[in-house]
Amino acid sequence: MAPTVLCGPLKALRYGTEGVKDKSGIVIQDEVDAAALLGQAPGFSPSEVRNAYEGKSAVVGHDKALMARRSALVERFAMAAMAKDEEGKAEARAAIAKFNEKNPARRILPMQLAQSVHAREKRIREAQDGFYLPKKRRDALELGQFSRGE
Repeated sequence: MAPTVLCGPLKALRYGTEGVKDKSGIVIQDEVDAAALLGQAPGFSPSEVRNAYEGKSAVVGHDKALMARRSALVERFAMAAMAKDEEGKAEARAAIAKFNEKNPARRILPMQLAQSVHAREKRIREAQDGFYLPKKRRDALELGQFSRGE
């Protein structure tokens, strides 16, 4: 927590010695050129650093969007299967086939669909008082007893 006046020079020093790292310590850019370091000292963010952050953001955003779409498709199938909705299952399978065609590295496999249905059914079966906790963590249920009038 340095004063604003010192942030730019400290950041320039850090960029010069360590490169550019994200919050978790992953190196985003190994080296920053001298002109960019001189610009960073008074507080101007180097364009190459901004571009590196934007590139990382684009990759992470795309990954999250693909994972969200994948999860939604698995959920769509599981809900149809649990409701014994054959038409819904067929529609979900068609959407999954399109997803698999466009994203072969993230394919949704039939085994994964079956596991999802099984896990959801288990959670419903083992839920107590309106929510699910794994058996090893059910001691936390005691905290919510006030809501049941006990």
